[in-house]
Amino acid sequence: MTSDIKHKAKKHKLLSIFSCLTSEEQKSFNKTVSQSHKEGSDIAVLMAALYANRKRLDSDNLSEEIQSKRLAHLSSKNLSNLMSKIKLALEDWLVCYDLKRSKYDRELALIKSYNDRGVFSEADKVAERLEKQLTEDPIFDLRKTKVMYLLKDSQYYSDNPIKYDVGPPILNDLVTYFNNFYREHIHLYNTELYNWGGIQQHDFSALITNNLLSVKHSSETDQIIILEKLESMIGNNNIDAFNSIQQLLFENKITHGSLLHILLFEYCINACTKFLRKNELEDINVLVELYEYGFSSEVILRAGSITYHRFYSIISVLATTYSFEKVKAFIEKWIHVVKANYPSSTTQIAHAVNCFKHEKYKDILMHLRGLKYEDRKQKYIAIMLELIALYEEKNYDLLQTSINNYMRTLRRNKPHFSSHMYEVNLNMMKVMNFLVNGDREAVKNIIDSGQPLIYRKWIMKQIEKKR
Repeated sequence: MTSDIKHKAKKHKLLSIFSCLTSEEQKSFNKTVSQSHKEGSDIAVLMAALYANRKRLDSDNLSEEIQSKRLAHLSSKNLSNLMSKIKLALEDWLVCYDLKRSKYDRELALIKSYNDRGVFSEADKVAERLEKQLTEDPIFDLRKTKVMYLLKDSQYYSDNPIKYDVGPPILNDLVTYFNNFYREHIHLYNTELYNWGGIQQHDFSALITNNLLSVKHSSETDQIIILEKLESMIGNNNIDAFNSIQQLLFENKITHGSLLHILLFEYCINACTKFLRKNELEDINVLVELYEYGFSSEVILRAGSITYHRFYSIISVLATTYSFEKVKAFIEKWIHVVKANYPSSTTQIAHAVNCFKHEKYKDILMHLRGLKYEDRKQKYIAIMLELIALYEEKNYDLLQTSINNYMRTLRRNKPHFSSHMYEVNLNMMKVMNFLVNGDREAVKNIIDSGQPLIYRKWIMKQIEKKR
């Protein structure tokens, strides 16, 4: 009995993993399981139930519901074991699925498989085909350098007689491609050492210097030059490098969806916000143009959509630089790519974020009426905006009631939050409570303590305003 209670209390990992798959992936995996197991078997019934309830996988009682309706003869422990078997099958399927869909990994794996089994002529055919594909593609992509190096490595470090037929050039190519791969990643990692060092206020300069010394005498390629510019853009705040990389993105010179594509875009956004903050860019429209590019090229999307949380962050950044109307138009243009079960509510909160950044507090309350929430995190985003709006509109009686109600709700739902998220929301509730009661010294103590806090600039403004 105790064992059954434990299994009911904890949500199985399978549900979380399966919910992260795209609709196409869920359909494909469901088909694979149904073809691999006899119709009517427990595992086939369970898989069919999970697929049928794929839009409800975050429901707290879904396992119990499936058990009672379709697999009542199983104990909770046996149901959990069955889910574990499907999870293992899902892990194997994910590896195979991604390998088959990869632009290069399938061929690399096939070359190795043929060489391991002594089918050298077929390995050579696949290698030749893959090398031609890599060398004839003019678009920049970090993956291409790595694949070329691994291709040569797989051919050379095997029993394949090609190394004797080709002679020294094959080893020369192997080492050259490895050096290119190594140098590209040195510049890539240096870029992140500058970026993360700035965020964490940590000095990585010795490591950066050593990295540059290690590639000092290696040759350059066009792609290495791009990565040098990337490093200079972040490390030296080089605006010329920013303009060059931005142009490469806009001219579609980078393989869409590749790691290089994602990194160049994200670092460009990072650099652009810094340049705008310092008034160093002649064209202030460049940030919104970058985000427009991010959505249209899908570099900012994952499986064709973006999370509401990332979208709200983008709106917050844009609203700091651009007019209310311009950001409103941006929301209306791109809200359709936000992953949401309740798109109307998600849209209203995005507009509320824009209102907050432009100090249209009365309008915030209008946008937050009658909403349905994707999850608790989204609910508390709306709650915080509502509390701020009530405070700014001086509706202190309703604000105090709301703070008390939300504080109780937050504490009741503590197990559903990470410790950081819980502290962030709790501290904001405390701040609002102190503000409404005029205790600004207590608010300042929270800020000075370094505790996790959101809307810090707004809070500081309230303290300054009352002095």
